[in-house]
Amino acid sequence: TPITMDELEDMLMEHGIMKAVDETQIGKTAAELQAIA
Repeated sequence: TPITMDELEDMLMEHGIMKAVDETQIGKTAAELQAIA
């Protein structure tokens, strides 16, 4: 099951991966992750 953007952001922030990433980059990353999943 693909995760939602909110879940993805929460996960990244919990692990300290996402600091100050703009929304465009977040969307690109999410799309790549979902393509892999």
